[in-house]
Amino acid sequence: MSFVDTVLTYREDATFVIVDRNSGPGGHWTTSYPFVRLHQPSCNYGVNSLPLGRLDKKGIEHFDHYDRASGKEVCEYYKKVVDKFEATGLVRTYFDTNYEGEVKNAWNSNIDSNSYKDPTAKITHSIATKNGQKIYIDCTKVVQVETRVEVPSMRGRLPFPVDESVKSIPPNELSSHVGPQSYHEKYLVVGGGKTGIDAIIYLLEEGKIHHDQITWVVPRTAWYFIRDLLNTRTRPGTRFWKDSVKKLIQPILRANSADEAFLNFEKVGVVQRVHPNDGHFPQFFKGATIDLTEIEHLRKLKNVVKNKGRITSITADQIIFADGAHSIIFSPTNTLVVDCASEESYGYMDFEEDLRIFNPHKIRLGPLTSLLNPSQSAAQADFFESKYADTASGDEMKNSYLYFPRGQDFNNSHLQFFLLGWYAHMKTANECNQCPG
Repeated sequence: MSFVDTVLTYREDATFVIVDRNSGPGGHWTTSYPFVRLHQPSCNYGVNSLPLGRLDKKGIEHFDHYDRASGKEVCEYYKKVVDKFEATGLVRTYFDTNYEGEVKNAWNSNIDSNSYKDPTAKITHSIATKNGQKIYIDCTKVVQVETRVEVPSMRGRLPFPVDESVKSIPPNELSSHVGPQSYHEKYLVVGGGKTGIDAIIYLLEEGKIHHDQITWVVPRTAWYFIRDLLNTRTRPGTRFWKDSVKKLIQPILRANSADEAFLNFEKVGVVQRVHPNDGHFPQFFKGATIDLTEIEHLRKLKNVVKNKGRITSITADQIIFADGAHSIIFSPTNTLVVDCASEESYGYMDFEEDLRIFNPHKIRLGPLTSLLNPSQSAAQADFFESKYADTASGDEMKNSYLYFPRGQDFNNSHLQFFLLGWYAHMKTANECNQCPG
């Protein structure tokens, strides 16, 4: 969506067909749990031409780290974006539809040996609707989003074997399992990321569940951004940026290792760990952002199972970790399992070392050239797609502006990866500043 928006802004000759497996715009937000909100300020999200965040008196999108759109608001926003696209007459959308690939050796295929050498040549592709209808599309370029975002509600079940006696739900169904209508004495929340934290906070604040009724399974302890301390000034300006340098750059410059950098971040308050005195130093960080009140809630939990690795199965009487290396007693008769487990980074980072975003007849979107911000990353790529020609030299120029962490073997939640992503972000920003326009 961000890609299409930016290209439409800069190029009057471009037309688009958007193909999406979901039933409407918004990607994974269309199946997100009802109490989800953005981690980051709304002004950092969405597409460039339509504000998602609050507007100030001058009609300009206002930075406010407490202005965080809900899942419902995000979906409504993207419906407006699609309506805006379609009103131009340059965009056609197909939802509940799957992209199947290039059509080769078909009666209507116009692929020949010279097509790939000519960037202006059109190549035939096929898509299939939910009811089985096949549609053929001729286009000069495919823009493929290569991330693999999958929230628990999309998965439908826990990502490991469980006994038939175990009752589990995604966080979407929590509201019907708390309160007077609920028969659950205990809740087992699986997942140490933002979804797991959101589920715990919902149980405590909305469900009025006691802290000692919750068991939190954290495969690997992590660091979390603290929203209240990350941006202490509400409006960008000289003091705002000086404060950002003090909190987000100087701690790195004073460090000789990734561990030391995070200790420095902790000293200035921008990141914290749930249990700072347990003798364990977290080695993972995904950019999850929480409030001080939320981390205080987490610190009051009495039943936290951490650093035993991922759950590999749940039987009728125990939870087994790391293929039998650890286990704990479990009773499915009075415990509801809340599935908040996730993969490493949903494919935002683990790209092969030789990946090129711009290629003949294909653009590969996904790498984060802007730290923790897929919207801006896509918009940066789109700008260069609009600025330079569809030639080999043009693609080379486009690719030269964009930096991102590479390597599928790199553990993409490790502290070093965050610092590498930060470095790539600043390299990309510096290159963009050198580009006219």
